[in-house]
Amino acid sequence: MSLAYGLSKMNSYSTNYFRLETTNLTEASRYSTITLNLPVNSIVNMKSLSMHCLGSCTTPLAFTNDAGDADELITTLPNGIEKLIQRMEIFAGGQQLTTGFQGYNTVSCVLDTIKTTLSKEMTYQRVLKNQEINTTENFYSEPRPYILNQWLSFLGEAEPSYIDTSLLPICQLRLYMAGPEVLGCYQKSKGPGVQIDTKAQETLVAQGNFKLEKLYFTVETITFSSGVYDAAVESKLRDGFLEIPYYNYFTFFEGASTMDKSTRFSLSSQCINNIYAVQRRGDYREKNKGLIKLTNTMGPDYIPSYFQFSAGGLGSFQFNINNLFVPNYRVEPLAGFNLLTIGKADNYGVLSGCKINSYEDWLNNQFIAMVRLNLPSEMGVRSMTSLDSRGLNSSFYLQCHSASPADPLQTVDLSNSNETMIICETTAVLRIGQNRVIETVF
Repeated sequence: MSLAYGLSKMNSYSTNYFRLETTNLTEASRYSTITLNLPVNSIVNMKSLSMHCLGSCTTPLAFTNDAGDADELITTLPNGIEKLIQRMEIFAGGQQLTTGFQGYNTVSCVLDTIKTTLSKEMTYQRVLKNQEINTTENFYSEPRPYILNQWLSFLGEAEPSYIDTSLLPICQLRLYMAGPEVLGCYQKSKGPGVQIDTKAQETLVAQGNFKLEKLYFTVETITFSSGVYDAAVESKLRDGFLEIPYYNYFTFFEGASTMDKSTRFSLSSQCINNIYAVQRRGDYREKNKGLIKLTNTMGPDYIPSYFQFSAGGLGSFQFNINNLFVPNYRVEPLAGFNLLTIGKADNYGVLSGCKINSYEDWLNNQFIAMVRLNLPSEMGVRSMTSLDSRGLNSSFYLQCHSASPADPLQTVDLSNSNETMIICETTAVLRIGQNRVIETVF
């Protein structure tokens, strides 16, 4: 039997929560930009930053279908309102802290799919941010409340997550909204889960829209009145600078007309942690196919076709990094799922998991190739143990081979037209010196 006595005390500490107004918009729709200035001279809990809004869609949209009959297109918000964000930028005194990578919504979807457990998806996410798409005809025509409280990069993945903004120039967040292609939809005459007509696709591009109204943000701040914190920070700055590591992302896109392909990219970074890759139809931006019916045994029923990632006739894949194959064998689709669990370093964790819970769904709707390059550590972003490609003529590519014979479980065919999106997760460091002097090292 173990007997332990202990008490952890922190005096002169207090916390409070504040509402933040945007600098330019109280309403946002397709292709608009939301700008927010973060609090100044405060110790801010970045992970508490939340965007509040009322969300709705322009629905139904009347049109004449391919058969020449009058029809209606029912539109829905995507499963997670972060999917409405095409790009995110964070500036400190005009200096960019993130790369402003394209496809924030896709990167967020990929990481959320493999890192979030079903229990969280079916509780917090379902309540807060529309994780379960409602297919009732007029459900999204009326504004409904949503809250986004999980962010990528400096906002949600920096350590420490409590940032003293008095040490930084004014920090500004910019969110660039996506277009109607990210919305879910279905034809009234066909019902959800069935591919929509060409005329319906054209109607969505021309008339589809969403609206986020009554926009505002909230954040938690803390204070120490004893002076111990200020003295510690001042001492650290006199000796050099403060370092705040956080995850940063780079994205690369390349189209192909076959599944036997090689997707090349290059990247100079101090620490490349993980590489992810997803495949979609070559026309996924212009031609929305409607809501995709998932084959999960539990969880949500539908996803928008924009976020459908498919093996698409893939037989195997393999990454090549500076002429070294990683892994050192061709990875078949099911082995890719195993590689993902090992890449997350949670294959032995009893509380681990992801949103994917059927093999067919993995193949046709949520296929994500992943390879980990760093050493798993409980320190997370504070542990920089991965590939440093700075100063090197680094060459990366993803090599794919088609399935022969064809896999009958892969019902989505991408062999004639597809686009590969590569996502590189790296560790960036914000260095803070005296007099609010900052430097960002990617």
